Amino acid sequence: MYISNKTEIGTKLIEKGVVYEVFKILKQKLQDQDKEERIIHYKPYFKNVYNNTLICSIPESSILSCNLRTPASKEEIRELFFYLSVKSKKNKELDIDDASAILSLNNIRETAYVIRKYWKESLKKGIDFKKSKKDLLKKAIDMIIEEVALVTKTSPDGAREKITSALNSH
Repeated sequence: MYISNKTEIGTKLIEKGVVYEVFKILKQKLQDQDKEERIIHYKPYFKNVYNNTLICSIPESSILSCNLRTPASKEEIRELFFYLSVKSKKNKELDIDDASAILSLNNIRETAYVIRKYWKESLKKGIDFKKSKKDLLKKAIDMIIEEVALVTKTSPDGAREKITSALNSH
């Protein structure tokens, strides 16, 4: 799931729930050296009013050390939906700090764990589901929507529906 040094135009990258697409690769000489390095230019795949002019670039050698990764496979997304749809047996509570740390990992499986845990907690009757947990649940769901949309070839809204449908099926 993590990027190799074989990045090419059209490669999709995931960072904090946003899908990016590589659209240009340039070679650039490194300062004070005779070496050339490939600079990867990428932009959001799903455009909206907030990101439609955003363009990012990174030296290829730095990709592995930052939090960029390739999208999950179709099989991994199928497993994700199954995981979200089954009841969890563990009732151990997940605190906000641990959940935030998990979300910073940029790992779809770990993010699904946070979603399932907080979704289940939000459905329990008689439990005060705090705003901070609601916000974290929303953030976690938002972090997988674009990737699910990309892999399942649907819109982000369609992906949101699929995710909530899987969560509601148990």
